[in-house]
Amino acid sequence: MNILYRLAKLCAILRHSENEPAYYESLRERDFEASILPLREAIQREDPVAMTVYAAMLALGRGMDQDFDEAAVWFRQAAVRGHTEGQLALGACLAAGIGTPINDDEAAYWLYQAAKKNHPSAIDLLSTVVWRNQSVIGKHFSYEQFYQIVKKTHRPHGAILH
Repeated sequence: MNILYRLAKLCAILRHSENEPAYYESLRERDFEASILPLREAIQREDPVAMTVYAAMLALGRGMDQDFDEAAVWFRQAAVRGHTEGQLALGACLAAGIGTPINDDEAAYWLYQAAKKNHPSAIDLLSTVVWRNQSVIGKHFSYEQFYQIVKKTHRPHGAILH
């Protein structure tokens, strides 16, 4: 997972918001240290976007020391609040063992949550997890549910399902 790309995408999403959060300006200016306090304040208000951005900054070591373990904690906080990017990031961490032990079952769960929202990267990574460990099917989603999500990507089915 390219976390830097995800952080940039989150910034692009924020740019189109009518009410830009207090941390957005410093992120746009790439002044990561200045964004830490407003991000922490937003996190106190249960803002899952702030949690995801903060986690990405931790994972990248932007404005603070790099800490994959703490990043995974904040990705989880965003994921349980339903934030799609947080779900994708947590699933990626669990699939790759970044800041947490590898756990294909839980990775599949979080990636499926993001994939249900038509997130292409989540669909791709979920397909990779299923390819690696087909026993995840049936625990949080059926083969048919997985197939329907993968079908949305319009890729040749043989490339993913065989």
